[in-house]
Amino acid sequence: VFWGTNWCAIWFAQKGCDVLITDITGYPGTLPVIYNFNITKLPELDRPYIDKFFETDLWSIEHSLFTTVLNPRQKEYIVEVRPDLADKVLVHTKCAHENLLPISEDVEELPSKMIFWPFRLSDKAYKWEEFKEVFESSIYKGYTVVITDPNETSGDLPPYVVKIKPTKEEYYKILQSKPIVVMLDDIDTVLHPGTIEFFHYGCPVIAFNAALIGNKNSITDLNQLSMALSNVVYNRTSMHSFVYSKDEVDSYLNERFIH
Repeated sequence: VFWGTNWCAIWFAQKGCDVLITDITGYPGTLPVIYNFNITKLPELDRPYIDKFFETDLWSIEHSLFTTVLNPRQKEYIVEVRPDLADKVLVHTKCAHENLLPISEDVEELPSKMIFWPFRLSDKAYKWEEFKEVFESSIYKGYTVVITDPNETSGDLPPYVVKIKPTKEEYYKILQSKPIVVMLDDIDTVLHPGTIEFFHYGCPVIAFNAALIGNKNSITDLNQLSMALSNVVYNRTSMHSFVYSKDEVDSYLNERFIH
C-alpha cells in the first residue's frame, strides 16, 4: 500500500541514489535495497496485522542486498521457513541514536508511584485488560497509571488512570524523569526502538524476560507484578549494543556491503 500510494514521490526522490535503506517491506523499484525489519511474523504470537505481510517480507529479504532484524528469534523463524535466506538476514540490535534522544534541563520529578503506559490499549500483546485485573485486585492503592492511548481506544477509564497527550518533546521529558514502565511484552521476542529508549533514559521497565538487555526488573508471570513494583530497581544498563553514540558511524553496515 505504501509504495503504491507514494510511488510518484519516491520515484523522484530516489534519483541520484545508489542504494535504498528502508523499514517498509515490498519495495518494487530497481535500486539496490537494504531492509531493517523491527518486527516480523513469529508463530508463537497472535499478530494478524504483522503476520499478513510475512510473504512480502520474505520476498523483500530475497531481493535485498541484505536485511537486518532486531531479535535473534526473528532470524531463527525466517530461516526455519526459508533456509535459503540464512545469509541474507542479519541480527543487528542498534536501533536508536543519541543525537535523536534529547536531554532537557527542566525535568520535573515524578511521583514514585506513577506507572507510565504509552502503549496502544487495544494491542493484545501489551495485556492491558490482564494488567487491570491484577492491578485492581492487589496493587491499586497509591498508584496512578498514566496512559497516552495512541490510537484513541480507551473509552471509560478507571479512577486510577490518567490520560495525557504529550508532544514529542514532553514525551522525552517524561522518560528523562524515569517513570516506572510496565510493558507486558516479551522483550526477547519483540524488541523495538521505543523499548530501547526506556532503558536509555534509565526507566525501570517491568517486562517479561529481557535477557537481551539484562533487565533487573524482569518477571516471568503477571502475578509477580505486585512484588516487582515493590522492589523496583533503577538500573542504568549499558546500551551501547542498542544505541549509537553521538559521533558513531555504522561500521557494521559499511563493512558488510557498502564501501
